[in-house]
Amino acid sequence: MVNRGVESTETQPSTEPQPRPEPVFPLALLASKLIVGPPALIRLIDLIEASDSVAEFLSLVRELLPDHEVAIMAAIDEGQRIQRFCHYFNNQYFPLEDNYTDYTDDFSLMDFLHHIPVPLMGFSWDDYAQFNDFRDSFVLLLSMVESPYNNDERLPMLERVKDIVGKSLAELIPPDGWSLDDIHRMFEGSKYEGVVA
Repeated sequence: MVNRGVESTETQPSTEPQPRPEPVFPLALLASKLIVGPPALIRLIDLIEASDSVAEFLSLVRELLPDHEVAIMAAIDEGQRIQRFCHYFNNQYFPLEDNYTDYTDDFSLMDFLHHIPVPLMGFSWDDYAQFNDFRDSFVLLLSMVESPYNNDERLPMLERVKDIVGKSLAELIPPDGWSLDDIHRMFEGSKYEGVVA
């Protein structure tokens, strides 16, 4: 029976459905939030087909952004996961090349893993001539590779390398540097494969 106050004439119980009361207790509120329907069949198929790429993406997240794993993997779809990965990566390391907010449904995790939009930058002639302005790691990499410009500029660079790693290691580098083919042969498949990139 619904009590409508002093003017109520209703004597029979109401057959109208009553609205659900709002949850009052925290557990009731949590229960209302956790009520979900069955997963969509198409979503399950996508998960099964993309299980390898999800595992590889998760491995990448755990390696580079372990503190943000939960936030990245909590995203509903692949595009959101990619966007979150790019956002956290940009903040922690360096900006990625593409506008990561434009990933569409066509762009899968596997596509992203095959082409992470890292900006590739080379050294111009001016950059090469001003090698002393660079970090030690850049100077070491430049000293290993043959100069595309002028070998006369390698002498001061090799002197700086001696200061960085010592004379005995610096003397292992050929005076003209190694060719790109030599660099690939020496470092591909090793833990220093980043030198090849």
